[in-house]
Order: sequence, then structure tokens, then C-alpha cells
Amino acid sequence: MIINKFFTMASAVISIICLSPQHLLAGSFGPFDYTVHENAVTIDYYRDVSGGPAVAIVIPASIEGKPVTAIGSNAFNSCGKVTSLSIPSSVTSIGNSAFIFCDGLTTINIPEGVKTIEDYSFNGCKKLTKIDLTAGLTRIAKNAFSSCSSLEHIVIPEGVTEISAEAFSSSALKKAIIPSSVKTLGDYAFSNTDIRSIVIPDTVEVMGKGLFSACPNLKQVDFPAHFKSIPERMFFNSGLTRITIPPTVTQIGNGAFAGCRKVATVTIPATVKTIGNNSFESCGNLESALFMGKAPEMGKLVFNNTAPDFRIIIAGETNGYTVPRWYGYRTGLPNAEIAIQNIDGQSLTNGAETSRYGDLIVGQSSSPKRFLILNVGARILTGLHVRTSGGESSDFIIKPVSKSSLAPGKTAVVEISFVPKKKGKRISQLRISSSDADENPFEIKLSGRGLELLK
Repeated sequence: MIINKFFTMASAVISIICLSPQHLLAGSFGPFDYTVHENAVTIDYYRDVSGGPAVAIVIPASIEGKPVTAIGSNAFNSCGKVTSLSIPSSVTSIGNSAFIFCDGLTTINIPEGVKTIEDYSFNGCKKLTKIDLTAGLTRIAKNAFSSCSSLEHIVIPEGVTEISAEAFSSSALKKAIIPSSVKTLGDYAFSNTDIRSIVIPDTVEVMGKGLFSACPNLKQVDFPAHFKSIPERMFFNSGLTRITIPPTVTQIGNGAFAGCRKVATVTIPATVKTIGNNSFESCGNLESALFMGKAPEMGKLVFNNTAPDFRIIIAGETNGYTVPRWYGYRTGLPNAEIAIQNIDGQSLTNGAETSRYGDLIVGQSSSPKRFLILNVGARILTGLHVRTSGGESSDFIIKPVSKSSLAPGKTAVVEISFVPKKKGKRISQLRISSSDADENPFEIKLSGRGLELLK
């Protein structure tokens, strides 16, 4: 009984301390419910007492002689009748979701003492068109202005160091100037907006994934000169018409440019070592990718569903690439470039191959051997001419090639039959002339043997 009485008294003392006036007081002032902590007032809740269709709210600078320093979390949640808000300069803190879903709010000011626009502060404020952010601000937290479907312009003040995940996602933002103080851009911070162009300052050290995904009117982005990695899905389904990858980038993330349907060509710098899965997938008008260095490590479906005539142009080192296909994509060199394959699709080496016809009775004709001539370069292959030369060249009969030039990616077929005129070993060379700079002519040795029919 003594023990129970002791605990009952202790609980009562604790309760009295927790509710002590110098620690916390609750009250009402007009339409506002508030609490007092350490002689400072927090607005906890706004009660709509106007009875009218719309109202402009002025938050008092003080209540009962104590300064209003904070607006609490969810204080104005879903207050659809509020059209404008004036916040006193005494306020230094605005809580999470403070004005979430205030879909009648059109304008608001943020005092200089506020350091952070907290999570979801203005999320879903569909009519918000103007907000003044002041010099004291250092951070715009996640989803702070997401789904503000009328917010087209905003000035981000110098001093902001972080724009967090989805901060402006699904807003109507057309233009944003990122100050040089910013170091971090969070995941999807500007995704699904109407933004047209943007310059990312050199001070940015971290860029999140999906940063500009689903931005259909985004035409161009200037990267920081020092940047080494393009995050995954960074421009997924964006409206980019030109892609400029800085020569410092070593990695292109998964789906980084997937769905950029307006891009016709892209240059991959020599610094790039890794290209992630689906990086350029569904870029339906992408006709070429110019690779400037050694073959990087490629993920899956990197160039899947690009233009029908898409090809990889090997402009720098050829180390690690294969011609005429690499990872299943057609490859070529910057100039006109000839390649020869046999009927099985095997690529032949100039001057090192022999096509053997075996033994054949003098005067009889063999089945023709076929060779595929390809232009694996980026320019038209001209001056195409096929003939035999040297040895018993008249024993090897060529079916004329109808084409004298080949556009990039196009092919022609040459057929050669063996008709020995005398017994014994019969040899010659197939010579394929063209405008190829270093394989003109392309030569294949021909060999067969003539046999006499015994009487």
C-alpha cells in the first residue's frame, strides 16, 4: 500500500510538471489555436471562422506580448478558402505540411528568418503563383512545392545549399535559376515540370536520380564541368533535342536518357567507362552514337528501340569494338569503310583470306561463292568495282555488281564461279575497289584445281 501510494504521488508530480505554465500553454487568438513554449508562440491550427468564400490571412507578430516564431506542422492543412498569407518577420520556423493542400492560396511571403522550407510545406497548393523566398533560406526540403500546378516562376536565393527530393515536382515551373551556393539537388527535384532550360552551376556536388524526368519541354541542360556521373533516369522521357555529355563523365546511369525522342545523335566522350541498362532506350529518332574512346562496359538494351538505321560510329580508339556489330548494334567508322563477309556472316580480313573451290573437271562450272560487301562507315562508299587479277583470272567468273556506291549501312553481293580451263592448280585474286581510305582494294585469294576427264 505504501509503495502504491508513492507511485501515485510521483505520477501526480510529473503531470503537474508537464503542464506547468512556464513550459507549455495552449490558447486561442481569433481564428488561431496556439501554444507557448519558452515565451515564444507557435501557431498550431487555423480555424476558418470567416463564413465567406475567400479570405486573406495576416498572422499576428505577437500574441499576449509574446512573439510568434513558428507555424506548426499541418497548421493550415486543406484551408481552401485562404487566398493569401502574410507571415510576420518574427517567424523563423514553418513546420512540415504547414500549408499542404491550400488549393485557394495564390501568394505568400517567407520571412528572412526562415532557414528551411520543410517537407510538403506547400504541396498541392494548386493556385499558388507567387512566393517570395528570402536571403536567409538555406534548404528547400522534399516535396516543398510539389503539385503546385500554377507555380511557373520562382527565384531561389543565394544561400540555398540544398534542393531536396521532388521539391518542385509536378509544378508548372518554366524557369529556375539555381544559385552558385547549391551543392545538392535531390531525386526528381524538377521532374514532371514545364521547365525549358536550366544551367547547373559548378558548385553542385550531388545530383539525384530522375532530376529532370518527364520534362517534355526541356530542350537543353548545361552540366557542371567537373561532373563524373549522370544519375539514373535523369532525363527519362524529357524533351531534350541535344545531349552534351561533359568530357569528365565516367558513368552514364540506367535509363539516364531513355525516352528522349527528339535527340538525333549523341557523342560519348572517351572518359566514359560504363553505360547502364536502357540508357538511351526508346530514343526513337536517335540515328547515331559517336564513341570517342575505348569500348566502355555496356548494360542491357542500351540503344533498344532507337531509329531503324541506328548505328554506333567508332570515332576514337577501336579497342574493344567489333565490326559490323557490337552488342547487337551496327557499328562503323567515321568515314566510308568497307567490310566483307562470307555467306555465313563471318568477317574477312583484307589480304589474309583464301576462297577455295576444290577440284573441278576442266570446263565445268562450280556453284557460285557469295560475298557480302558492307559500308560500315558514316559516309557514302563510292567507286565500287569488282574484278579478278593475276594468275588464271579468266577461270574465275564474276557476276557484275549492280551498285557503284553504297550508303552507310547498305550492302551489295558479289558472286564468283570457278570454271577451270586447264588441269592443275588455278589461282587468282578478287579485288574490290572503293573509296575506303586504307582498304582499297580489298583482296581475297581464289584457289581451285582443274581435272581432266580420263578417256
